Amino acid sequence: MAIVPNDTRFIGISPSVNLTERRSARINRETQPVSMQDITDSVRPYKVYTAIVTAWDIDAPVAIELENTIGTITITRQEEGRYLVGSDVLFVEDKTVIFYGSISKSDPYGSDPQLIASYENTSSISIYTFLDGVASDFVIWKTPIEIRVYN
Repeated sequence: MAIVPNDTRFIGISPSVNLTERRSARINRETQPVSMQDITDSVRPYKVYTAIVTAWDIDAPVAIELENTIGTITITRQEEGRYLVGSDVLFVEDKTVIFYGSISKSDPYGSDPQLIASYENTSSISIYTFLDGVASDFVIWKTPIEIRVYN
């Protein structure tokens, strides 16, 4: 399957145009250029950030970005068991949704890993991680995280 770049332009023709007339002035007057991004935005009603994140020990979180139509996103460690997903005022209250997948590599000791993601404001989302109910940095290991901001 070919991937069409977002900056590729297309011509949309008004349904009132009779395409058999071949009058270029009228067709030019009643057409509107649209980009691939315009088409994507009309098909998918949200912008998305999808990444596989590892935040282990006190090291800075590492995100392997898979898709990003939201804008610049950063993930930083704030303190043990608390991470901040930051943007430049790109999140929208009541229109931002956070999904995440399995949250830890297998633990032979039977620990209970937990992750809580919470919208804070237009610039930040907090992620809290716990191991057996105690704030811990040993939870996020190759964890898929997706943030959607709906139109």
